[in-house]
Amino acid sequence: MEIYSISIGKTSHNLQIPVIQYPIGMIFVRDTKGFWKGSVDFLLKKTGFLGDGVRDCFGSVTMEKKINVLFLCTGNSARSILAQAILEREGNGRFGSFSAGSKPVGQVNPEALRVLTLIKHPTEHLRSKSWGEFSQPGAPEMDFVFTVCDQAANEICPVWPGHPISANWGVPDPAAVVGTSQEKAVAFNETYRLLFNRISLFVNLPLKSLDRMSLKKRVMEIGNH
Repeated sequence: MEIYSISIGKTSHNLQIPVIQYPIGMIFVRDTKGFWKGSVDFLLKKTGFLGDGVRDCFGSVTMEKKINVLFLCTGNSARSILAQAILEREGNGRFGSFSAGSKPVGQVNPEALRVLTLIKHPTEHLRSKSWGEFSQPGAPEMDFVFTVCDQAANEICPVWPGHPISANWGVPDPAAVVGTSQEKAVAFNETYRLLFNRISLFVNLPLKSLDRMSLKKRVMEIGNH
């Protein structure tokens, strides 16, 4: 299912149904029950999205498909989890952020949760899962796939629907650090910093104006920062 972001003034909502067309002030959508037609206000009420400032506004509605990004590492417990959380915040609603692992350990690293909680990231939804989930029918179609560990980059990945642009943004594994609790904390903080810098560069790329080859080059270059 395609995910769209709808903005009305300063209020944004996620719209998880296919949009057929929307002339000014009126939107036509389709779901399993058929077609819906109505104003912006009607549509948001019908789909359950309500917020401050929602109103029937002609000419002030912008609708944009979210850019889906999948972060991969082997265990999906630390680096890819951190990257998912960072993009969720830094993407300002423009991106769908996901993570997975080739051999998921089944739980998020407690130190990763500590770092994210300290910086006020939501963590309740984060989980360690297999990358196979995203190659199944009905899974979100990815636009970008980034490996954040060298081991996952060298493994044979599933065939991703939609042929996403990929790059390796490998960073050292903070969970592999052996030492005191302070030394482990320093390692996780440094991993967060590296991933934050790269994701900040990514979200500020002119994604709409670059062709596929240029985008591929730019996201690969980000992996060197």
